[in-house]
Amino acid sequence: MDPLTCITNFIFYETSVKRSDAILIPGGARRELMERAAHLYHHGLASVIVPSGGPNPLIPEYASEWEFLADIGMRLGVPATAILREDRASNMFENARFSLQVLTAAGIHVTSAIIVCKTYHAMRAYLTYASVFPPEVEFCVSPVVDDRDIRRQNWFLDPVKSAIVLGEVEKIGKYFPSHVPVLAARRDVQETSAHHVRAAVLVVRGGRVAVIRRDHATRLCRHSLEISAVYSRTPSWQLVQMV
Repeated sequence: MDPLTCITNFIFYETSVKRSDAILIPGGARRELMERAAHLYHHGLASVIVPSGGPNPLIPEYASEWEFLADIGMRLGVPATAILREDRASNMFENARFSLQVLTAAGIHVTSAIIVCKTYHAMRAYLTYASVFPPEVEFCVSPVVDDRDIRRQNWFLDPVKSAIVLGEVEKIGKYFPSHVPVLAARRDVQETSAHHVRAAVLVVRGGRVAVIRRDHATRLCRHSLEISAVYSRTPSWQLVQMV
């Protein structure tokens, strides 16, 4: 793999999105951020949005980035009650920390969240929220292209875009060394959770019973085997209905 592709794949992180507990916006004075968040909200991907950000000289007509983003959201039909207030943050770590405090104060227990950020902020935003939120929280990342038009296909073709993207590489190297143990603990929790998902299953066909791995069962299901139940590998061996 060539060096530019390595950098591109690292910085321009993106995942598919799924139903989550909250949509998180780590600040910014770009309307595209709330436009994406509102789109996800209206499609039922989350019931609350947490725009985060304090005063920003680029938008002097607004008291904060939160006010700017909330105003756009409400203009796009998001109810004010679905937009939680976080208007103090001055950097991305504060975006994450204060957003978690707001969610906790609202009584929302977060197990999953969607991060909406600029394309070139995607990896740094993911690492930041992953460093601050509990390790069991799963994140989707849904980046947007703002008016700078920085994309994975073009960032290396323009010196200004290149400087911004390579600046992100530098920031990640500068900001995260002390957070590596936390991120390692998150990896361990996520791997343990994935191990539990690969639980045993009970397969019934013609009166015969077999216990196999769930990932094998997924493939067997395509061959019309009847999957009667799934067992989670927990001390209680709780029954989970699959079919």
